[in-house]
Amino acid sequence: MSPREVGRVEDKRLDEVSGCVASRINPGVLWIHSDGDIESISAVRTNGETVARLKLPVPTDDVEDIAILSHPGSQTGMLYLADVGDNKRKRSQIQILRVPEPVLEVDVSKDPLSLSATVVEVILLEYPDRQHDAETLLVDPIDGGVYVVSKDKKAAEVYRIELDDHGIPLPTLRHVLSLDVDRVSAGDISPDGSAIVLRKEGRGWLWRRPPETSLAETLAGEPEVIPVRTDSQNDNGEAIGFTADGSGYWTISEGMKETICLFQLPR
Repeated sequence: MSPREVGRVEDKRLDEVSGCVASRINPGVLWIHSDGDIESISAVRTNGETVARLKLPVPTDDVEDIAILSHPGSQTGMLYLADVGDNKRKRSQIQILRVPEPVLEVDVSKDPLSLSATVVEVILLEYPDRQHDAETLLVDPIDGGVYVVSKDKKAAEVYRIELDDHGIPLPTLRHVLSLDVDRVSAGDISPDGSAIVLRKEGRGWLWRRPPETSLAETLAGEPEVIPVRTDSQNDNGEAIGFTADGSGYWTISEGMKETICLFQLPR
């Protein structure tokens, strides 16, 4: 099935969309953000209309991706923001922000809701080897693992947040594996954990995950190449996120009034 162009991002402040993820508790809503030192993230309908903005009470440096973790049937979820961009590779620490996802009661006749995140967990991290530029965050719905994928030119490096005996994140990431893909700018895991996607500008990769297989074991396999951009989208594509039912994936490029496209997952 051909991709569908379902809307355009209307908010002028969202001119460099870098991450998107489908809400699990607010039907028909995508959480998206621009990159850089952002002050808020936005909830938009799939037609591009902004319905809410969630202000962050902590400073950021270069937010590049967003992920979500919630359990089937639950009316609560957590949003994860990857403040991991480092073009010059000079940051001694990166950070992951974890924010409860609000339930939106939206009146379509009114202006977008203005919300503030009152509870934010900041996880400060460093790499075990050297500084990396990174633009991809993966949160595994099966075991809750949190992964950062680098944007290196030859091979993407995958790192995992490790926890101590009390479930508290350790400050040093653990290197998991190297991937034979390059310049990765975004990624996501399907809601049931059975599929993983990564992308760069006009190229995407899909890994099918067999039951009882870890994320690392899955990514060590050979991916399928998938489309991630249409002719109506700008070249610099940096956002990808599965649909809430896992049947397809959304993509958005950087630029003013960018097209929101829906691709069906290959059978």
